[in-house]
Amino acid sequence: MDASLAGWTRERIQETTWFIWGRVIGDVATAGLVGVGELLRFGTEDGEVVATAFGGQHWFPVHLEDGPEAACRLTMDQLQDGVVDRLGRPWPELLDADGAFVGVLDVGEAAGIASWVLRDVPFCAVGQLSAAIPAAGLRLAQGAAR
Repeated sequence: MDASLAGWTRERIQETTWFIWGRVIGDVATAGLVGVGELLRFGTEDGEVVATAFGGQHWFPVHLEDGPEAACRLTMDQLQDGVVDRLGRPWPELLDADGAFVGVLDVGEAAGIASWVLRDVPFCAVGQLSAAIPAAGLRLAQGAAR
């Protein structure tokens, strides 16, 4: 393992990557993508924890040494880029009840928690997107780019 993960057991690494996977996978599911192969896998390469996404089309180091929330934020940020590439439009794009554009969420951090933010204001934690959107009286844009 990377020296920065000294003291991390294999079990802790597995639990942390499972925690991250569980948080991001549901949010990505809201994009409605189908046929993308394996969405997200974690492994090690040259002693470093890495993620492969979208059937191996994206590869990136996870940086668990920065902590689970920072690694979750990085992972969601990378997956957001992949979703945008596949949809060919911004995601997640929010609309109000009348269908008017509200904004596009960005991956950020609020009080140390990996979060979705709207114009620098925390919206919800990563992993809560599907419930937070209707709770805010909003919906996700679907279809072609604006």
